[in-house]
Amino acid sequence: MRMTQKPLTREALIEMLAKKKPSNRGGLTRLATIAQVLVASNLLLPSTAYAYVDPGSGSMIVTTILGLIAAVGYTFRKYFYRLKRYIIGGKRKDDQRKED
Repeated sequence: MRMTQKPLTREALIEMLAKKKPSNRGGLTRLATIAQVLVASNLLLPSTAYAYVDPGSGSMIVTTILGLIAAVGYTFRKYFYRLKRYIIGGKRKDDQRKED
């Protein structure tokens, strides 16, 4: 008995792709696993760094970090009060002075 193959139609192709077997590794491929091992080994195994950070560079780094924290805090405060004014419906202080 000879079996004949049906022509491959668009619907058959979509059905075939939908029946793809799920991987048993949670979607990680071998390459992704190797990349994770390499990144973890670089982070966990120490290497010698031939570098010197002088006090001027250290204070520049600290100043930059403190400036970023202040900028984020100011931005948060600005949008928080805008949102509060929008929800409560209050007027700005500048608008109240103009009415007087």
